[in-house]
Amino acid sequence: MFIRVFKGLGVPKQIAEHYEKRSTKKENLKHAFLRGVIDPTDKILSGYVFLTGMDHCEEIQDKVFITRSPCLKPDDARMVRVMRTKPHKMSFKDWQWLKSIPFGSIIFGLPEKGMKSLPEYIADGDLDGDRYLVCWSNDMLKYIDGIPIEEMPSDESSAIISRTNTEWLKDAQRQMVDSFESIQITNQLTGKLYHLTHKIADESKKNIYDPDVTHFADAFKQALDNLKHGGNIILPTHLHQRVPAKLRKLLVPLSRTKVESYP
Repeated sequence: MFIRVFKGLGVPKQIAEHYEKRSTKKENLKHAFLRGVIDPTDKILSGYVFLTGMDHCEEIQDKVFITRSPCLKPDDARMVRVMRTKPHKMSFKDWQWLKSIPFGSIIFGLPEKGMKSLPEYIADGDLDGDRYLVCWSNDMLKYIDGIPIEEMPSDESSAIISRTNTEWLKDAQRQMVDSFESIQITNQLTGKLYHLTHKIADESKKNIYDPDVTHFADAFKQALDNLKHGGNIILPTHLHQRVPAKLRKLLVPLSRTKVESYP
């Protein structure tokens, strides 16, 4: 999944697959899955991250590649600025303490008041235990042409479906009494949508930038949510035929005029 995104964002196939093969053998790894945590000092700059235990890694430059699973669309992965020197407003004591924390965490700077937090831009992440893939291999990063982060107010959600608390409770109650067969179908649909997301990316000249990849990726994430809370899954009508007939009853049409595109 991650190698596919690397290639989709511009890393040449040969270089991406060589890195994958090297990683399988655990040779000269330049990535890690780090636990995402909030800034306890409140002094890390907004839009920046601090990587614990990585102070002496000379290969880390101004930015690193960050994503999390599931990573299916171009904007599920981001190039994010790394804090390498002490911010002006941070005390020397806090800076030394941050540098003393062992390897294994990625600390996200707090957003400006009223703005979306940085993890929300990374595959709709949060800080409730998520692990983030962080890559600092310059051999890979020099090719990546990622989607820039454009700061948005926190009340502007990127979610396709929004529900009130009351609606969410009703959905959850319905889901708890659903038959085993219904849950089985949802599981099958989730797997199918995940497979189709990758299949279309591999077939398309636009790779993960193909609008249909975005639609299937969004539908896949909705299907995961469906397993917890119930609800329908939005997918443009012209893509329904790619889904087995017995699974289509969970799909809700979306007008083709709403197809997303990336610059």
